[in-house]
Amino acid sequence: MELSGGQLGKVDKNGRFFLPRRMLDGLSGTIRGKGRGDENSPNLWISPAVDPCLWLLDAPEYRRMQKRLRMQDFGNRSLRQLQRKFSMLTYPESPDGQGRIQIPTDLRALAGITNQVLIIGTFQRIELWDPKSFERFESGNGDLCLGRSDLGWKYDLEQVLLGDRG
Repeated sequence: MELSGGQLGKVDKNGRFFLPRRMLDGLSGTIRGKGRGDENSPNLWISPAVDPCLWLLDAPEYRRMQKRLRMQDFGNRSLRQLQRKFSMLTYPESPDGQGRIQIPTDLRALAGITNQVLIIGTFQRIELWDPKSFERFESGNGDLCLGRSDLGWKYDLEQVLLGDRG
């Protein structure tokens, strides 16, 4: 998937947002959403990201991340915890017939997404941001995980997925 651009979208009361048409069209070769073919094969995944946002991944990118996580030393307890946390917070999704994607409640809470979402195509994945969090993060006023012990696992995730380990 090769995606770029950004757009602000609304999140409805059920946690759904419309994927921008140009991104949906860019994914057309990789998605089979509801009303688009094989509904039993989710091929988009929503996961926590290393930054204070979420990732929307196609199946090849998700498999690449799984491979990076699996290649780590199974005997390392903190890496097993990381694998567990990432897997627990990653959900299969498919756009519905209208092009909407649902963000699970726990992921919306993790990223601080409420009634708006900033949708950014970043080549191999789509980032989903709370607009205010994105503004703070981009201005340098917020490594929004710093000092939050409950989110320390995101630093390990960054090291593993971005290649700083093993």
